[in-house]
Amino acid sequence: MDLTELLEAIRQEYIDRLAFALHEAKATPGARLISEAVLRDGQSVPVRDGRLNVPQRVDAVVLGDDGAIETISVDSDKMIAGFADVRFDWPGGLAVSLNPFCWDALRVHFPTGSAAMDWEPLVTWYDEWFKADEDGSGDLLLAVHALTDPADDAGGVTVQLDLGSAPVGALEDLLDALAGLDVAHVVLGQPATEA
Repeated sequence: MDLTELLEAIRQEYIDRLAFALHEAKATPGARLISEAVLRDGQSVPVRDGRLNVPQRVDAVVLGDDGAIETISVDSDKMIAGFADVRFDWPGGLAVSLNPFCWDALRVHFPTGSAAMDWEPLVTWYDEWFKADEDGSGDLLLAVHALTDPADDAGGVTVQLDLGSAPVGALEDLLDALAGLDVAHVVLGQPATEA
């Protein structure tokens, strides 16, 4: 299995679960489904929050005839096993260590970084793949869902990403953005000691 096939398998595990949840929600009598719904304020403007000032999505919202709203959250239930600490160099001088992860919960760790870094390349990437003007009507939008604020720890700085329904190409674009952060090394996924 090459790297692209591995990433496709990781993505597919989540996408299958999300597609099933959307299919089930569509079958609810009298309900209207909004897939990959952007969290919006009263004026329908995406709510931006946190230090990175980014919007977020939920997996789906079901609106009932009676005005009730149900939020659907889908989580991967397993990591693709059989690999650990795949190392490769990405153009731009970025060394990448890839460990097991779930598509909807990607840990991005910079061993030599700090939360005070200039996060502009990452935020720009996120905004492009977030597609803030789109909500789905039961279909997949090929969009990312969430990005946490950077958190310093004893070993560097970490952000968490929910890659949502974004394709593998979004992860490749992410690596381009990370190469623009002025760091030499990034660890994607859980280190072997934590997996």
